[in-house]
Amino acid sequence: MTSIAAPALESAPPRIVRVACRALQVAAVVSAAGIVFLVGMFVAFALEAPSTAMALGWVNDLLVIVQYALLLPAVVVLHRAFRARWPRASLVASSLGVLGIAGAVALQSLLVAGVLTFEQEIGPVSVSYIPLGIWFVATGSFAARSGIDRRGTAYGLLGASYLGFPIWAARLAGRLQRLPMMESTPRTA
Repeated sequence: MTSIAAPALESAPPRIVRVACRALQVAAVVSAAGIVFLVGMFVAFALEAPSTAMALGWVNDLLVIVQYALLLPAVVVLHRAFRARWPRASLVASSLGVLGIAGAVALQSLLVAGVLTFEQEIGPVSVSYIPLGIWFVATGSFAARSGIDRRGTAYGLLGASYLGFPIWAARLAGRLQRLPMMESTPRTA
């Protein structure tokens, strides 16, 4: 695969790209599991089993923390990939990504720990998803314009949605693994 961004990625050591790829793969699995628990929660509520629903919802909330924390290596790699061509835009997008991730992880952690109720947490966590959503779409657009993924913008929108996150994460991991710089480096366990 030929890519305009591939030379820029040369500044990112292959090891950090591999870490980002593995983190994205794990995030995809964690997110898919979280979606299963979320569906289970709604089914349990529909069956009038609130204690089961609450337990399933708690697991989903815990998995959301893990899912978004695993995005941090990808934020670093994508910034390094795009900063040569779009220095300010990449910095702003990456900063928004980190801000959104930090907000979501902190607020979800407070919810899981019982410090906040769902009603207290849902408004602020929804606001924290705004900068994260902007990061998804911006980096998707950069990926499309740089040749990493010509459908990057569409997949960025998909990744910003909770239900589409596993597909986005798995696809991005695959795209990054196929960069020319990754083909010439030995993979270690």
